[in-house]
Amino acid sequence: MSKWTDTSVTRNLGISYPIIQGPFGRGGSTALLAASVSNLGGLGSFGANELAPEDILKTAVEIRKLTNKPFGTNLWGSPRSTPAAM
Repeated sequence: MSKWTDTSVTRNLGISYPIIQGPFGRGGSTALLAASVSNLGGLGSFGANELAPEDILKTAVEIRKLTNKPFGTNLWGSPRSTPAAM
C-alpha cells in the first residue's frame, strides 16, 4: 500500500482508499452506487434521510447483497424538522 492510502481513515474503516462518497439525497442515492464505490475500495454511502425506518433497513439489505465491503448511510436531522418544532 502506498503512503497516501495507508491512513487512519483507511485502517479504521477497513477501506483501500481514503475516499468517502458523499451521500446524495432526494433520489440521487442508489444501492448500486453505494455498493460500487465500496467494491472499488472507497466508502460508499447512501443518503437515507428521507426514508422511513423500514425502508432504510431494506436499502441496507440491498446494498449488502451487492457488496461485502463497508458502507455508510447518512441520516440528517435538524431541530426544525422534529415534530415538536413543526
